[in-house]
Amino acid sequence: LGRRGIAPTYTMQAYGGQTLRYVAPRAIDAIPAANPNIMLVHLGTNDAVQPDLTDWQTRIGDLIDQALAASPTLHICIAKIQYSRNTGAITNEQTINAAITAAVNARTTTGRVTTADMTGIPARWTEDGIHPMNAAYNDMAHRWHAAIEGWLTT
Repeated sequence: LGRRGIAPTYTMQAYGGQTLRYVAPRAIDAIPAANPNIMLVHLGTNDAVQPDLTDWQTRIGDLIDQALAASPTLHICIAKIQYSRNTGAITNEQTINAAITAAVNARTTTGRVTTADMTGIPARWTEDGIHPMNAAYNDMAHRWHAAIEGWLTT
């Protein structure tokens, strides 16, 4: 963003090891004070590993709907998660990414919801099979930017 002369302010809601069930209400509660233009959501990795998939698509859809209702100008970009080297989580990761696609597709008519696809980031770019290394974070930044570029103003 700096190359485009954009110096964003940001609020981050990060909770190590937590799932969508825990993070979603906290993210919604943070919207009024943060008053964001764009909300980037990267959830699902912990859900795939723990696993916590019961009604996941409904819960990610509820997060989107509540965030849109909290601010009439907010745009939301949901990341489809990177696949890990955890072979036990691959099916869950695929389930989560399918749920993200379905939830976002059901809301694209708003013009305020999209995805950033992190699935192409190599699993070998993880520290421990799950958590990204610097190369992955750099790739993620480019994917986030490509997904939200149409929403950016200078």
